[in-house]
This record gives sequence, structure tokens and C-alpha cells, in this order.
Amino acid sequence: MTKRTKNTQNFETAMSELEKAVQQLESGNLTLEDAFFQFERGMEWVQRCQSDLSNLQSRVQILIEKNGQTALTDFESDDETL
Repeated sequence: MTKRTKNTQNFETAMSELEKAVQQLESGNLTLEDAFFQFERGMEWVQRCQSDLSNLQSRVQILIEKNGQTALTDFESDDETL
């Protein structure tokens, strides 16, 4: 397994686990203690995803600079669901 594939799987796994935690929280069927546990796990997955995305952004910035461009520009989407 390549490093790229492993990083992608780690991010995908983290997102999947985050979605599961959110679904359980939104179900309303958890005890207070279980809800807190899912919230705590969800926050850990959020941090993991943010860290992975930050690392990827840094790698993209390096590639752009290697190709002679100076900086990233913000992505603007017309899609309001993002």
C-alpha cells in the first residue's frame, strides 16, 4: 500500500467514523453518558480530518510553488451545500 493510498484511507476512515458518531447523536436514542462519549469521539475525528486536510493543503502549496505559481487562491463555489 502506498503512502498516498494509506493517507486517503485514513481520511476516509476518519470521515466515516465521524459520520457514524453524528448519526448516533442525531438519533436521540443515547443516554447522556453515551452521547458525551460519541461527542468526544466525534471531536477526535474532526481533529484528525482537519489535520489530514491541513497536511494535504501544505503539500498542494509546495507543488504549486514548484510549478512557478506564487500562492493558492480561495475556492469559491456556487454550491451552497459545501
